[in-house]
Amino acid sequence: MTYRAIELLNLPPDEPAFLLDIGCGSGLSGEILDEEGYIWTGVDIAPSMLGEYSIHKALYGGTDHT
Repeated sequence: MTYRAIELLNLPPDEPAFLLDIGCGSGLSGEILDEEGYIWTGVDIAPSMLGEYSIHKALYGGTDHT
C-alpha cells in the first residue's frame, strides 16, 4: 500500500521530498519511505504504536522517526 501511495503522489523523480505520515502506527510504511530515499516524519495518536516502532528499531536498526 505504501508503494501505491508513493505512486499516487506523483512526485518528481530524483528530487528529495519530505513526507508526513499521519497515523504512522508502528512505522512499517516509514521503512519503505526510507528505502525509497524519502525524508519523513510520522505521527500517531496512539503512543503505544510509536513505542512499537521504537522496539522494532532497537531490534533491527534504523533511524528514529517518531
